[in-house]
Amino acid sequence: MKADNFRVAIDIGTSKICTMVARIKEKNSYEVMNITVMESDGLNKGLVTDEKKVSECINKSVENISLELGINIKKAFIGISGVHLESKNHWTNISRPSGMTSITQDDIDQALKTASKVDLNMDRKLLHAIPRSYTLDGLHGITNPLGMHTAELHVQTHVITGSTNVINNIINCLNNSKIKEAGIVAGPLASAESVISPTEKEEGSVVIDIGAGNTDIAVFDNGNIIYSKVLPIGGKLFTSDISIALDLDFNTSE
Repeated sequence: MKADNFRVAIDIGTSKICTMVARIKEKNSYEVMNITVMESDGLNKGLVTDEKKVSECINKSVENISLELGINIKKAFIGISGVHLESKNHWTNISRPSGMTSITQDDIDQALKTASKVDLNMDRKLLHAIPRSYTLDGLHGITNPLGMHTAELHVQTHVITGSTNVINNIINCLNNSKIKEAGIVAGPLASAESVISPTEKEEGSVVIDIGAGNTDIAVFDNGNIIYSKVLPIGGKLFTSDISIALDLDFNTSE
């Protein structure tokens, strides 16, 4: 299988590392070829505590799936979580020619490009700027303004950022495993995209993904994400409580 015919994703969690390889079938269509799940070490609540251990776990996970499929993996998309992830809904005014004019695809592309230029502190990295809706001359809730006429155009985006230091530590672990980062996906968004349908997004849905160290939350309404959050509470805490309350060892409690 040629390198340009497949995509690789690695979800780096507190208790496990999941690596998936998918073959590109058609535009925006993929066929999952294989998935490996291995125990993770060197992370706590999504934060790297031992770079060497995390690198070794990533390397082992990638090597196993590479051997099974007979491919050479050089880059991958990375899924990350942790309380360092933050989100907000951001309004941006888009500069346009004066007077009432029709909105073109170039206008929409420029709007999304402008909305992605969010002012961030030096310690924050932009991960996602997802368009929610547009406002035309004060009329809210427009999902597709193409071809409409307006003098003023605003776009609302759901912005997700992460700690630059935390993200760099994870990328270092990836580079130590000789894997290049193809992109970074926030855990709440990845979980939601994998389990809910467009209809469920339109009707309104909440996705809660309980991991070992964190719980990822994503809220959708009218087809768009409106809120995302990571809580520093996960399955390990529940297991620990059972262990203490019933005086059991951790594995038995699990």
